[in-house]
Amino acid sequence: MIAPLIASQSKGVAWVVLLAAPATKGEETLLHQSELIGRAGSSIRLFAPVDLIGLATPRGVNLAKHRLGAGADFLLAQPPTTDAGRTFDHHASLLEGSGLKDSVLLNVFPFRNEKDIKDYERYFGWRLPKSLHQAAGSGEASLIKEEKKVIRRLRAEKFPGVYLTTRGTPAVAGRLLS
Repeated sequence: MIAPLIASQSKGVAWVVLLAAPATKGEETLLHQSELIGRAGSSIRLFAPVDLIGLATPRGVNLAKHRLGAGADFLLAQPPTTDAGRTFDHHASLLEGSGLKDSVLLNVFPFRNEKDIKDYERYFGWRLPKSLHQAAGSGEASLIKEEKKVIRRLRAEKFPGVYLTTRGTPAVAGRLLS
């Protein structure tokens, strides 16, 4: 479901082959899932992705609001909020300007070192701030310290929660949330 979204936003992708793709649009799938959850009497939450940088455009805001209207309870933000300073301010400004602050969980991503940061920039096409690269030079502890600052600021500014990527290591959540 992510490939068509990325393809629709990239001029470099001419076509996409989807194997075992859903037979319905993502919005229809979310609505159907919501209906089934309601009938089951469950309290499951539905999440959908949102490109934070896209929220600077009317098209990006409309897409995010459409996903919420289709049944998503929250939107999970990409790229990650890597520092409690400029990046946090920029992401918060985009959310407040679009009226989505209460519906988006900002992503805290536990980078390990400079190579790790560069690998993720290449893989996802993220442009992460130079300050993150500089913090990596001081080691993983410095990166974790900054991620904890982001989480504290999310709490202080009454964001609805945090989208914490544990990268397959649940203990990371304990380290970051303590």
